[in-house]
Amino acid sequence: MRELEEQLDAHRQRQQDLFPQLSLTEMYNALKKVRRGEALTAKETATHEQELIEILRELHDKLVTSVFAAYGQPRRRPA
Repeated sequence: MRELEEQLDAHRQRQQDLFPQLSLTEMYNALKKVRRGEALTAKETATHEQELIEILRELHDKLVTSVFAAYGQPRRRPA
């Protein structure tokens, strides 16, 4: 889990270094919309096209799976 957490943190930091105007709130709001299948704004679409959201989603999904496995629970589908 620690390695996944470090990868997640490094990814977020790298993206904020590349795109200083991008906030964590904007990242996670866009991720929430992608998970729900909602339409993205132009700014969110640009963020998504930089692969930020897909990588963020992948890392979070792996972390959730890891946490559930650590507690002996079946993997749940992320919301």
